[in-house]
Amino acid sequence: MIKQISINTERVFIPTFEGNDKVDPNDQIKFHYKAITSSIKEDLVRRNVDITKDSQSGEMVPHISLQIDMRKTLEKLVTSIENCGYAVNNAEAKKVATIQALFDAPLEAGYYPLIEEAFAFFNDMLNQRVDEKN
Repeated sequence: MIKQISINTERVFIPTFEGNDKVDPNDQIKFHYKAITSSIKEDLVRRNVDITKDSQSGEMVPHISLQIDMRKTLEKLVTSIENCGYAVNNAEAKKVATIQALFDAPLEAGYYPLIEEAFAFFNDMLNQRVDEKN
């Protein structure tokens, strides 16, 4: 018999940005995102291998570093943003429903910390190992 695991492929991240997690759930900024697959992870995580000579032993030692692009990660994983926007000149409302719109928002809108928080959340997910006990 094949072991089947039930998963939800559409997920929601609620950031703590400016107390967002404490407001009415209907008013919270929410990032809807897709489940990370091996294919997505391979596309987003760039591995750099540098081989250097150890100063004590004289042996060649590999050093591996991972690089993950913030914008590319958010664009690849986030399917929509809910309840996010800002006003221009205290009048015209600008809705922020996509990563493109979030990055295009003026810095005065104050969303860069939100971008950083969302990226930190997804970066942690990309770097964690699957719990093999399940």
